[in-house]
Amino acid sequence: MVNMDNVISFEKISKWPESKKGLLYIICISMILKAFLFASDSVINNDGLLYIAAAQDFAAGHFKEGLSEFPMPFYSLLIAIVHFLIPDWAAAARVISVTFIVFTLIPLYLMTKELFDRKAAFWACLAFTLAPFPNSLADDVIRDPGFIFCTAWAVYFALRSSQSPKIILFTATAFFSLVSILFRIEGIILILFFPTYFLVLSYMKNQERAPLLKGALLFIVIPLLLVIVFSVCRFNDTVSFNRSDDIYAEFQNLFKIEFLNNYHDLSEQLEILIQSSPFPGFKNNFAEIAKHYIPVIYFLGLTETLIVNLFPLFIIPLFFSFKEPIKIKHVFVIGVLLVFILLAYYFLLKRDFLTSRYISIPALLIYPWVGVGIQRLYEYLSKTISKKGFAALFLLLF
Repeated sequence: MVNMDNVISFEKISKWPESKKGLLYIICISMILKAFLFASDSVINNDGLLYIAAAQDFAAGHFKEGLSEFPMPFYSLLIAIVHFLIPDWAAAARVISVTFIVFTLIPLYLMTKELFDRKAAFWACLAFTLAPFPNSLADDVIRDPGFIFCTAWAVYFALRSSQSPKIILFTATAFFSLVSILFRIEGIILILFFPTYFLVLSYMKNQERAPLLKGALLFIVIPLLLVIVFSVCRFNDTVSFNRSDDIYAEFQNLFKIEFLNNYHDLSEQLEILIQSSPFPGFKNNFAEIAKHYIPVIYFLGLTETLIVNLFPLFIIPLFFSFKEPIKIKHVFVIGVLLVFILLAYYFLLKRDFLTSRYISIPALLIYPWVGVGIQRLYEYLSKTISKKGFAALFLLLF
């Protein structure tokens, strides 16, 4: 006869959000879900073929040829290393993506717990586990899972550093910030934003001014060293690592306002459409309205991409999270989120396109608020419907 005490009851499951083992349960759920994705026979994306080709060159000892395939070698080197354990190149690359996405749950859980509480952290991680976009990244041969993983840890340690300024926390923040750049050059935003925030915070917290200034100094030294290394690579015609030329070119475009060239070209095209209107002498035709509101239209497109990336139904719990009072620690994470949104908006204005993965970090940093919103929904609905009814509703919607 089955011992009912050994059966996992719903009552036990309902206590997972407040359990210290909640993160472990979510990681297990994520691993099971990713195992089904990994078993599927998915087609490798074009970028993935490029990374694997570079990894094959590195594995054969042809380092310069590998760099010619793609100038950011870190991800391809990881594939080459894992390939020694997993003979299939595509499988080795996908294992890296799955591992990074699954274990991003750890910094996300810790970050949300620091911002709110353990229950919100559980729901935030469960939402991240079930959301379509992170799962699509886990099934791809792409650099973004590693970038998301490192950025999540960097933001968490920076958050902890602002609460308890210790050199070990500043060092961990700097480490993950630097490694994030090895995956995507957008990680340089962390190197610029963190010291600025620590400097501002040092003037707000007189008692902790000295350690915060030391932490900020650590981040000031790092960019200087990077500038020296990139300058040597650029002016001495040595091999360009991590697209240092691209970083230099982007700063030039920024200071020369050249990133608005596409905006001006689009305005000229819309002006031609205005003249070709059936009634060109009248105001407020579509082309004229579109010309006046190009920045707004771009921002609407960016917002739509962010919502799709996050998962549209998560807007519901996000709305319930607004009742949570804003504290300094929340302002920090929101600040990082807004900086990455500005970066995405900059690229959208410059390139006239934006893919979902360019907005992955803002989506990630919204999940803590999604988590606290789901917790509030759970507490509210549990008063009107049964907990089993809420669980069924959650599974049906998400």
